[in-house]
Parts: sequence; structure tokens; C-alpha cells
Amino acid sequence: MNKYDVIGDVHGYADELEVLLKKLGYQKISGVYRHPQGRQVIFIGDLIDKGPKIRQVLEIAKSMCDEGTALAVLGNHEYNAICYHTMDRSGLSPLRANEGNNLTQHQETLLAFKEHESEWKTYLKWFRSLPIYLNLEGLNIVHACWDEKYIGFLENQQNNYGAHALKDDEFLYASAIKNSKEYNAIENLLKGKEVGLPEGKCFLDKGNNERSRIRTQWWLSKPDLIDVKSSMEIALTVPEVSQASLQDVEFDFGQMKEGFIGLPNTGLTLVGHYTFKNEAAPINERIACLDYSGAKALMAYSWSGEPTLLKENFTMV
Repeated sequence: MNKYDVIGDVHGYADELEVLLKKLGYQKISGVYRHPQGRQVIFIGDLIDKGPKIRQVLEIAKSMCDEGTALAVLGNHEYNAICYHTMDRSGLSPLRANEGNNLTQHQETLLAFKEHESEWKTYLKWFRSLPIYLNLEGLNIVHACWDEKYIGFLENQQNNYGAHALKDDEFLYASAIKNSKEYNAIENLLKGKEVGLPEGKCFLDKGNNERSRIRTQWWLSKPDLIDVKSSMEIALTVPEVSQASLQDVEFDFGQMKEGFIGLPNTGLTLVGHYTFKNEAAPINERIACLDYSGAKALMAYSWSGEPTLLKENFTMV
């Protein structure tokens, strides 16, 4: 059985990534990080944007993948970058508008590759080759949400997309069309579950903006929600959401049930994406989030085949 060190969102922090790799026992040999016992890294997506050394992060990650010492799955930032730099069928507009918050989010990556256009094109091509998820023996890896409904859609023989769906031009174009099946697959697997609050209800986020949708703890099942009274109790703790403002919004499972799918049928599940700030620990015995960028930290979980997550197997830098 393969043994893996799963690393959460790196977001351009190359120095911290190298410290983490060394802490996990990897050594740089002939320019590539390798583990003396043959362990592999799995990068859980969001390698780019935000940080000061995006090119260096990509160099480390891609070289490891090329040499077989790492695997990687697609993050929403890589998906967004693909769409930002891909023109629609008409050739007149990009699949993701190059302005506003989209530009702000991607700014550091644009600056990093300002004088390295051909290199950036190589990485964009690499992003499109990355799987959206990995279904390993005993271990499920996806950037934001392991939703078997959408994984089943990608694996359906009739459309034949599979985990490497972004290689398919038809999938890519369709995924940029709001509410298409392809769009919903990307939204759920790479960005997580969101639900609308009851009609007329909203809350103020950290920036004092009104919001009528919340990101949910999708791993909860109906039995977990029996005693839930307020929407505050099912909202994910993320920086942009002030949960206190949700206290007066009553919880209605009938209206919000699409935001909850429970745990996958088998195996452990590791995700990133959610910028946790609390101590490094599993959410429960079978699921953990490895994105602690909200705490300005990188996180890894070292898996050696155990059927339940162990707190001592987390490593933070």
C-alpha cells in the first residue's frame, strides 16, 4: 500500500513548503524532493495566487509530479486561472472575466509570470491535465467536497469525462455556463456546498456586505442536524462569514437539505479550501481539512493506511 503526505493549500508560499517537505522527511536530490522511504506527496490544489513565490511553488510541485514523488489534484484557483486565460468559443471573451475581484484574486500570479509567458502556458497546460479528485484505496482526495453525485456524473460512461475532465474542451466550455451539469460539478467539488437562506433572510459578512447564501458543513447528515436550530450552527467558519449574524436565522432542513450529503461511503476524506484557523485536528474520525492559510500556515496529513484519522499525523509549518 502506498503511503502519502497530503499537503493543503500552498498559495505561493514556497519557503514554507520547503520547510514542510523537509519536516516530513523529504530530501532534495537532483533538484527534486524525494522521500527515502518512497512516500508520495499529494498536493490538494490551490498552489497559486496570494503568496510571494508562486513560480517556485509550481516548480517544486510539477517537478515532483513529473518524477513520480508527488500527485496533485485541481484546486478552484487553478480552475479559475484556466478559465481566466481561455477564450470562449467566439474568441471574443475569456471564460472568466478579466476584471474586478477575478483580477484581484489572480493579481500575484499575473505579476509572477509577467516576464515568463511561455513558462506560464506550460503550467496552464499542466493544470488541465490534473485530476479533479483521487479515489485511492482507503483515501479520498478532493479540493473542497467529496460529492459522489457529481463524481458519478464525471465517471458516467455516456459523457465519459472522468477525473481528468479538464482535458476535454467540451467539458471546459460547458463548465463556464452557469447551472450546467459541468458547472455544478466544478462548483460543488472544487468550491464546496452553499445553500440559500430562507427568503428575505441575510447576514452581514466581515466586509459589511449583505449575503443570502452560506457555505455549509456538507459532511453532516440528517441525523447530525436533528438538534440544529439556527443556520449559524451549520455555516462553515471562514473569514468572510460573521457567524454571529446568523443566530436569528432559523434552520430549515427541508429548504437547505441540498447542502448536506454526509460522509463518503468508504475511506478517509481529505479536503482543503476552507481556511480553517483552529488547531490542527480532524473534523471527525474520517474527514479533515488541510487548508490553514487563514492562520498563515501550511498543513499536511501523513497517511499510512490507517482507517481513522489520527491527530498526531498532522504536521503544521
